[in-house]
Amino acid sequence: MSKNIQKIVSVTTSIATMAVMSGIGMLAPLAASAATINEGDTIREASNPDVYIVKYVGAKKFKRLILNPQVFESYGHLSWNNIKIVSQAEMDSFTTSELVRALGDTKVYKLIPNGDIGTKQWMNMSAEAFTAAGNDWDSIYVINNTDRDNYTAGSDLTGSGSTPIVGGDLSVSLASNTPAAGVAVEGGARIPFTKVNITAGSSGATITGLTVQRTGLSDDLAFSSLVLIDDSDNIQVGLSQTLNASHQVTFSEAITISANTTKTYTLAGNMAASLDSYNGQLAALSLVAVTTTASVSASLPITGNSQTLNSTLTIGTATITAGSTDPGSAATKNIGTTGYTFSSLKVTAGSAEEVTVYSIKWNQSDSAAASDLANVVVSDGATNYATTVSSDGKYYTANFGSAGVVIGKGLNKDFSIKGDILNGSARTISFDIYRNTDIAVKGNTYGYYMTPTFTDNGITHATAQATDINNTTAPYFAGARVTVGGGSLRIDKNASIAPAANITEGATSQILGGFDFVVQGEPVNVSSIRLDFDNVGTGSTSDVTSITLNKTDGTVLSTGGTAADDTTSFETTLEGTVNGHVSFSGSITFPVGTTQVVVKGNLNTDFAAGDTFRTGFSTPDARITSIIGGTTGNTITATPATAIWSNTMTIKGGSLTATIGTTPVNQTVISGKSDFTFSNIVLDAGASGENVKVTQIILSNTYSASTDVYSVRLYDGSTQLTTGSNVVTPSTSASAALNTFTLDSPLVIAKGTAKTISVVGNILATAAATHVENWGFTAATTNVTATGVSTGQAITVTTTADAGPTATIAAAGQYSWALDSSTPTGKLIAAKSTGNVMTILRFKATSEQINVEKMMVGLTSASSSGRDIKAFYIYDGSTLLGQGVFPNLNGGLSGNTASTTVTLSTPLQIPANTEKLVTIKADIDDINTTATVATAGHRVALDIISRDTVFVETTNNQGVGASSGTTITGYGTANASSTAQTTAYIYKSVPTVAKVDLTSTTLGSGGTYDLYRFSVTADANGDIDLYKFSFKIATTDGTSGHLALTNLTLVDVTESSEVTLYASTTNFYDTWTNGFGDDTIDVVLLASPGTPGRTRAWTWATPPSRRPWGGAASSWAAPRESSTSWVARRQRPSRTAGRCARSASGEARTTCSRRLDSRAPLWGSTSGRSSRPAS
Repeated sequence: MSKNIQKIVSVTTSIATMAVMSGIGMLAPLAASAATINEGDTIREASNPDVYIVKYVGAKKFKRLILNPQVFESYGHLSWNNIKIVSQAEMDSFTTSELVRALGDTKVYKLIPNGDIGTKQWMNMSAEAFTAAGNDWDSIYVINNTDRDNYTAGSDLTGSGSTPIVGGDLSVSLASNTPAAGVAVEGGARIPFTKVNITAGSSGATITGLTVQRTGLSDDLAFSSLVLIDDSDNIQVGLSQTLNASHQVTFSEAITISANTTKTYTLAGNMAASLDSYNGQLAALSLVAVTTTASVSASLPITGNSQTLNSTLTIGTATITAGSTDPGSAATKNIGTTGYTFSSLKVTAGSAEEVTVYSIKWNQSDSAAASDLANVVVSDGATNYATTVSSDGKYYTANFGSAGVVIGKGLNKDFSIKGDILNGSARTISFDIYRNTDIAVKGNTYGYYMTPTFTDNGITHATAQATDINNTTAPYFAGARVTVGGGSLRIDKNASIAPAANITEGATSQILGGFDFVVQGEPVNVSSIRLDFDNVGTGSTSDVTSITLNKTDGTVLSTGGTAADDTTSFETTLEGTVNGHVSFSGSITFPVGTTQVVVKGNLNTDFAAGDTFRTGFSTPDARITSIIGGTTGNTITATPATAIWSNTMTIKGGSLTATIGTTPVNQTVISGKSDFTFSNIVLDAGASGENVKVTQIILSNTYSASTDVYSVRLYDGSTQLTTGSNVVTPSTSASAALNTFTLDSPLVIAKGTAKTISVVGNILATAAATHVENWGFTAATTNVTATGVSTGQAITVTTTADAGPTATIAAAGQYSWALDSSTPTGKLIAAKSTGNVMTILRFKATSEQINVEKMMVGLTSASSSGRDIKAFYIYDGSTLLGQGVFPNLNGGLSGNTASTTVTLSTPLQIPANTEKLVTIKADIDDINTTATVATAGHRVALDIISRDTVFVETTNNQGVGASSGTTITGYGTANASSTAQTTAYIYKSVPTVAKVDLTSTTLGSGGTYDLYRFSVTADANGDIDLYKFSFKIATTDGTSGHLALTNLTLVDVTESSEVTLYASTTNFYDTWTNGFGDDTIDVVLLASPGTPGRTRAWTWATPPSRRPWGGAASSWAAPRESSTSWVARRQRPSRTAGRCARSASGEARTTCSRRLDSRAPLWGSTSGRSSRPAS
């Protein structure tokens, strides 16, 4: 449908629907066609079994068929015994309705019964089409889901309108978790009666009124008031309301329901302090009206379960008195006051039960606006809780979260409300507790919210304006009144607009100081300002003239003229003797906020280099006077009452130094290079008292040939300082010449700063290799021409003789490579494994970027052949550069070396004078007895070959210079014909050894303890035979012999049945040297059968023969995974799945493996072949 046209459906629902939502089984009779037929009755004609339920809408009477017994019984309040037998005439007086919608579903259906089953059709039409078809809005029944779902969905009924008929923009229904029937106790607060769900459609809605009515057999006086609770945060919405003569209240606080969301609200009651007169009454609360501009779909009234009023149950109490930090009496606080405590109350729990405070709602009852305050929080002494402000700006609510603040029986807790005063001159502030239920406090034993008792303090707020507490009328707690004073002026130092700096004698408009004039509350008019001077040196204060106060944008606020010398010291000063001052008259208006004020003045030439002074206010309250509030007209005193001084200024003359920078260093440059930086010039005005203007620089050029270089320019960063005719091309034939650079525009170096100027030029393509160029300074003081910006005086620039870095010209760059320390050493590699890292090489390019295009890769170990490697790959990081295979030749450094030249699909780019790591990976071929492929035990090394088999530099490694375009042959280092890569060993299957953590590291006296645990895992390729383990044993203690280990055993703990593989009767004690064991145990094993891919675990165990007394024992496998020290507990060995292995044929062998150390592989498997011993 293209346009949403909705009609408000106002339906008085059947008794069945209302019972489903409210739990009420009977309603008072409404108008009917016969006195015995009431709203919601079920009726049938004596000769017909069909049962109908009736409803009345004004004078209209409707009946609707109840489809079958399942539907009848789904309405729990209906009874077969209550069906009324009526005449046919009475039955015919009711119009049969076929229109329904289910509770919570906006779709309206037409029902077509067919015996005990039926069909439903959605009336998918506009409101206009619905009416035009002769349908009656009042005939729509609201039913439950069981009733609706007993009808099978049929085709939609459509009309000529554009929008399907729905039940409204806003749906209101009884919540499924509405409170069950229970007890409402006297003095109880926020007693929940009814929960309602409010659901918005696609456009959202705002509710401006919810009308609630007290119903049931009860009295209005049983309720002191009703409240509306937002279930999302357990906070009361708006104010509590008292029942009117119609037994109703209206909550008018605006409630916004976002589009397609549901919010739940609780209708709750604050009970009277005594329910003696109402004990046993049944009360309920009904939502009877919803005020909103949206169309509403609701079966009103919506009523929750009845609650029984009880006057006999005694719940806990909460007593309210003034808190310890409550001001108590009226006060005046100026704008700008921060963190002021406006009110404080103490909550004391009674002896009956512990209580929890969940929220407090404070009423700011006086004239100040919410915008006059900021950072208003409620504190329990430990935590500051943010407050939310009501739409009218008068109520501040603090929510203490789902846990609340717990107060034990008989104990108390202070709650204070505090904040900052921003504005509101002459306004007043008073934070009150208006209603006694505005403090949400709940008993933790009985679970009821309670109405706190306020202890009268005998003070009348209206007359004393002090804290007034009473227990009878609102406000129950009236906070002490705070009167907001007029505006305020505070002076702060501003170091950022006037940092400590050098200034120049004889200069004008020098920055002498900076201050912040901070105004709050109202604009202020200042008529008298006296600025103090404090100086050290030969000059006096009167040497400063034309002193002004200025805004940072240059606007002059006031002119003070020439400073005068004083003979009295006012504060602790730089010198402690003579001070001066200057007075500013005339009114200056400072607006609310911060005005940055800069003090400027002219310095005559009586100062000497090194003189210092500062400006400030000896005390602002005495120096800045005649201050009037722009709004109130009140007299204001500036703050603070302590001295405020600006940063110290130092008198300096204009100065500049020029040096050759430390970068670039001596370097090689390729002929034909453009925009090459020969040197950098550092112009330093750090010691200058004024900004420096540079117009000309003279540089010395030392060279092999003056024609090697042309078009030399100066740059300030990316800005070219010399262009056109100011670009220099050396033309003299002398070996050293002076070249003058006249800047296009003067270059200004700010005092206290430095600039780096680059000398940039081009190298001729015909420049000869080995020629050199230098650009620098001679020792002359005329190398740089400079003047002071403020004084216009010439500055003598100090230069240091420096020829500058040497640039050596070369025809092309070079590149090389060497083995990187991260290359794996002595690793074991399993057959058929892929992506094994074999070699990591460090490539380096000099003088220019080199793009390497070809690499010659070879097998350099004689114990290898091309069959061992299925393929190899060359990587730059994660980027594959190229790959290749080896010919079926033996490896080695000479003879039939297996090597392959790879043309890289992606060239290796090595930037000039940088390094890159290149990784060579390999896939290992299979090892088996049926084909001639890889050989078990071969030692494999993959390298870049830099020389051929007769040790002549090969041209198979080539790159291209990015600048020169020259083809360049690379060269390797550290070996006659290749890099020195450590060999790897290949086997059909290899083991993985891992240390297993102990569950305890405590030793005791006696018993068996695990000292070291490890596992060995066979690769999935095949079995592994284990031959020998070697361990080092270490013990240590403060006294010889205090820790001894005996009966060391090596135990196989893989299976549930532990197997002892080795036992020793040797005693070990005090065998510790620099953290390493001195004693070695070699364990020789008989091979045991196993399964590829499985893991077997072992543990060392021993009983210590003496109590350790803090001693420690360690053991290592060699090469060791890590050491382990024990200082505590006994443990059981862990068990890990897996087995040791025999050979493929199953026989036990003792020569199948190598010693477990760092010099040789640990195990080998040849799948039927004998493996070689270690050595």
